[in-house]
Amino acid sequence: MTLFHLLLISFFTCTSVFAGNTEEQRKYILNNPSDSFEAFINNGYLNGLSVKGHSTYVYYDIYLDTPDLQLYKNELSLRMRKRVYSSGEVEYGIQLKNEMIKSGQARMEVEEDDISFYRIYYNHTEFSLQDVLSEIFTEFESKITENEQTNISKNSYILDRVNILKSWLNFKIDSPIAPFQKLKKMDFKLVESLTPTIIGKSIRKRSHVFIDLEKTTTELSGHAPSIRSQLETPPLVKGPKNIWTMESSLDKANFYDLTSDCSKISIHEYEVENKFLPNQGSAKIIRLFEDGLLNKFDATTNLESKYRQSMNILSLCGR
Repeated sequence: MTLFHLLLISFFTCTSVFAGNTEEQRKYILNNPSDSFEAFINNGYLNGLSVKGHSTYVYYDIYLDTPDLQLYKNELSLRMRKRVYSSGEVEYGIQLKNEMIKSGQARMEVEEDDISFYRIYYNHTEFSLQDVLSEIFTEFESKITENEQTNISKNSYILDRVNILKSWLNFKIDSPIAPFQKLKKMDFKLVESLTPTIIGKSIRKRSHVFIDLEKTTTELSGHAPSIRSQLETPPLVKGPKNIWTMESSLDKANFYDLTSDCSKISIHEYEVENKFLPNQGSAKIIRLFEDGLLNKFDATTNLESKYRQSMNILSLCGR
């Protein structure tokens, strides 16, 4: 069973710990995605707003949960991620998030962004946590490149590394790792049994959304400039004739169950994040962009994360 190519939409806000502001984020879904949408995010124009693609990242994720899916049932997701940037730089991290129940809620994000020093002792052998994750993702990439419909749950090499990873999770659950400590404070009783649940790869295409004062509509031609520092403005949109308004990203993701024969789940997700300051000045910009997306690209809404969407589909597969 596969998930049709849908772009998930949800509306939510999250607090920026760096700027001390609330940055509104919205996610969108297209019922009939096409190459024209990718062309749009590379170099497009919509309701007075220009879009310019600037980079592509690759993310590899392992989502963790308990055998009885406590995190899923409590609308949480916990992932271990490898990020590969356009420059070739690679980062690893662990992140805990909560689901959005309704539009406008602040989203909890607790992250451990440096795992390079963690070691695993398994069967009298020492491993680096980062190396174990790298080995899992390298094997995963190899197998899905050979066959996108491969059954990852039957891959002995990955399952062997998953067992090493599980031993580390069980040992480290009481350590001062921020996402684990947050789960403890939330009084989850079975966090000691966390185990890898699904694995996936996402290709993320990033774009700037901005007002080009030389080609925008009359409605936006007199829009106040952002008070965001020019030092924070990306070089591609910096200058007196441009107003940087949003960042956007298109994720094309495939997820695979680590415990069952269920087939690949495909999720395509488009997200925009407000970058205009002050925040109240962005309302018109976001409304215009959203109206254009909904009308031109046949969008509908959904508040659920990629993890929750995946687990919902897997439940229909009998997981």
